[in-house]
Amino acid sequence: MIMPFSSAFLVNNVLIPETHLSLIFLITGVVSIFTGPLLGRLADNIGKYRLFVIGSLLSMLMVIIYTHLGPVSIWTVIVTNVFLWIGISSRMISSSALISGVPDMKDRGAYMGINSATQQVSGGVASFVAGLIVYQPAQNGPLQHFDTVGYVTACTMLITLGMMFFIERQVSRKLHVANV
Repeated sequence: MIMPFSSAFLVNNVLIPETHLSLIFLITGVVSIFTGPLLGRLADNIGKYRLFVIGSLLSMLMVIIYTHLGPVSIWTVIVTNVFLWIGISSRMISSSALISGVPDMKDRGAYMGINSATQQVSGGVASFVAGLIVYQPAQNGPLQHFDTVGYVTACTMLITLGMMFFIERQVSRKLHVANV
């Protein structure tokens, strides 16, 4: 919900020059290259659902902070963006690993294909809904109600915590039955 408006928000609300956006996204991407494998190992060590919870809590906090940023330094934006992406990556990596345990092995490819399509449609719907909330009253003026999109995003993350709890229980029962 927030990503389609991220560049416009940083330029018009946080007053980051457009020429600096590539640096922000480059540093965030480089950090993600290193943190992704570490988060995967962490999911294996502490549990996929536990990492999903930690990542969701971090993401909710960082989304609220991010969507309320005012004019700050580029380094504040970079640090905020990095922690936001660590939270988001924690959620994506752990949830993908967890839900891959739902179908039987023979059905896993089809299941993951349907899951990917569902994620893409959901992203489109989320962007559409965010577009109904956010507006820019004047060209090059600050975006309005971006903070509301942050609250909606955090609430949807809370809902997914509950949904993933039930998926985690289903996968745990399946593994228990398979090991008995």
